[in-house]
Parts: sequence; C-alpha cells; structure tokens
Amino acid sequence: MSTHKHIDLICVVVLVIALVLTLLFMNGTALGMQAVVDEDAEVNSDSSYFTSADLSASWDSASAVTVTLDGDGGSVQGNGAYFLDGDLVIAGGGTYVLSGTLTDGSIVIDAYDSSKVYLVLNGVSISCSDDACIRVNQADKVFLTLAEGSENTLTSGSEYSEEALEDNTDGVIFAHDDLTINGSGSLTVTGGNQHGIAANDDLVITGGSITVEASGDAIHVNDSFRICDATLNLTAGDEGIAVTNEENGYLYMESGTVTITAADDGLHTAGDITIDGGTLTIEAGDDGIHSDTNVLVNGGTISIPACYEGIEALTIEQTGGDITIYPTDDGLNATGGSSGLGGMMGGGRMGGGRGGFAQNSTDTTTETTDATSDQQQTFTPPDSNSESGEMPTPPDFDSESGEMPTPPDFDSESGEMPTPP
Repeated sequence: MSTHKHIDLICVVVLVIALVLTLLFMNGTALGMQAVVDEDAEVNSDSSYFTSADLSASWDSASAVTVTLDGDGGSVQGNGAYFLDGDLVIAGGGTYVLSGTLTDGSIVIDAYDSSKVYLVLNGVSISCSDDACIRVNQADKVFLTLAEGSENTLTSGSEYSEEALEDNTDGVIFAHDDLTINGSGSLTVTGGNQHGIAANDDLVITGGSITVEASGDAIHVNDSFRICDATLNLTAGDEGIAVTNEENGYLYMESGTVTITAADDGLHTAGDITIDGGTLTIEAGDDGIHSDTNVLVNGGTISIPACYEGIEALTIEQTGGDITIYPTDDGLNATGGSSGLGGMMGGGRMGGGRGGFAQNSTDTTTETTDATSDQQQTFTPPDSNSESGEMPTPPDFDSESGEMPTPPDFDSESGEMPTPP
C-alpha cells in the first residue's frame, strides 16, 4: 500500500513540475528569461540565402580571445588557441581577434564539428610558403570578419607540402566546412598554388573589400556561393568563380560589386546562377557566365566587355536588369531548346550567331556587340512582320502538305544533288 502512495506522490510532483515548466515556457519573456537560439539558423533571417550571423560583423571584445601574431609565433590572451610549430591552432568555438604578422605559418581551425568559430582579422599579414594561410580542418561553421578600417593580407607559396596536398588543401583560404566572410575591412589574397579562396561546402560573402589573385580559380566552392554587400576584385589563371557540385550547387548574387578577369570562364557553375542585383563586370578568355543548367537575371547590371561567348546555359531567362556583352562569338547561347540552340530570354527564344540575341521583355535591356568589328548588333529576324511578330512564308512552300519544294534536278531515287557543270 505504501508503494502505491509513493507512486501517487511521484506522479503529482511530475505533474506540478510539468505545469511550472509550461508556464515558464509560455511566459518566459515576460518574466525576463532569455531564450537560447542559434543565430546562424535560417529561421532567424528574412532571407533564405543569408542568416543573421552571416550578416552580422559585430563581436564582444570583452569575451573574445586576443591573439597577437609576431614573426614565427605570438601571444594568446584567453583560452582555446595555442601556437604549435609556427602555426596558430584554434581548438574550440568562440571569438578570436587577430592582429600582427605571421611570417611563415598558418591559422589552423581544428574544433568540434558542432563548434562555431568567429575569427576577426584586425590588421594581419600572414604568409605561408607550403600551405593555406587559413585552414579549416573541422568546425560547424567559421565566420571570418574583416574588422572596420583594417587591412589584411594573406599570401601562400607556389608549392604545397605533401601533408597539405593529401588533405586536398587547394587555396590560400581553405575550408572543409561552411565559411562566411563579412565585415567592412579589406582583405588581399595572393595564391601561387591553385585557388585563392576554396570551400568544400558553402561560401557566403556579405561584406568587405576583397581582392584575390590566384593561379587557379579566384574562388572555388563545392556546394554554393552567395554574395551581398561586398566588393570583389578577382584575377584568375583559370576561372573567376567556380561552383562544382553537380547535384545542388548554385551561385546567388543579391547585391555588391564583383569585377573578374579570368583566363577561362568568369563564372562557371554546375548548377543554377541567379543574379538579383549588384554590379558584375567580367573579362573572360572563354565564357563570361557559364552554367551547366540555368541562368536567371532578375536585376542588377552585367557588363562583359571581353569574352568568347557572353552567357551560356541550358536556359537563360531575364526578368530585369541590364546586360551588355562584347563577344567574339555568341552573346547569348542557350543550349536547352528543341533545336539544341534555344532557350528563354524574357519569355522569348534566342539562338546563336555572332553577337546575336533575342528578347521580348520591355522591362529589360540587353545589348551585344561584335568585338571584332566594334559595331553594336541587334538581332532582328529578316523580313519579319513587326506588327504580328510572325516570319514570312518561304517561297513555294506547300501549306497543305507542309513540305518544301524539291530542288531542281534533284535525283529522288539516289538522294544526290546534280553535279555542278
């Protein structure tokens, strides 16, 4: 009997605790309680492309770990970071503010896979002869903030160590995980080995003035590249910006200014490219903009003063913005139509031809110029009916059978044309 009484008492206590927790949960804010939330969760942002943490460049200096770089070492004030063999190792989540010069070493982030690391560059100069200057081995996400008014430089050598190559390190900044760059300072990245900034997952840039010069791609990303409110000046021995994931990789530009000089394509993605705004200027040895799938331009200004083909994709759609292209071949080449050359441009079909394009949207501007003649070209179908928009019927066309007339002296049995006299 006593056992049953104890059970009843326990049930009453559990019920009371549950009611108290429910009331606290429902009225916690009114009682002065603060909920613990993930500021980097997409639900905390009005944008599906950028989180609140992506857009925030502020940090709490009182709780931050302060690191002063000095030659082949330096000093650390706080916990979570230490120097090892000339490298600064960051082993835990938190905020780390760096300043000073590291003559031949790396910043290595090796934290838990659930850790968020906030790395603030406040006037640093880092050189590494055989590895990335900043390498993210493991973290949930790393935020690289360029402090206001700061100038920061990262320079890597032309030959990486066997250890770095075995780890597939291929950038001056290299991340195995998600990476965000924000802030209002400046960053100059110079790479003699492959890429400038490389990320295996997502790369987000929401601020700063960033200059990249690399022997490979200036920016090389696997999953996605997203940009707003930043200024990028990119010079590449290969492609300006490359996104390689064939299943769901994509590039999104909301705002900002991007200037690219590339030996190959300016932008090259395995997935979609969406331009909603900003200013994009590209000089490319091959395509200015290339997507293996789709290109959508909703706004902004795109200028491609030098390229082989201006924009190439399965489909190209423009709902807004201004596009100016100076190609040596096609201005716009949409390869996903039934003929193998077609696509959509503001609701209209477009095909090939030197500097050619077609569009029928009154809210957009698209110009292409033949770079070999320096004369602007406007694609107009020959003898089209400007009022109906229809092409004329070919001469001698049989409208009932739908067949063209047989060429003169054509041998219908052999299928051969007559021999010229």
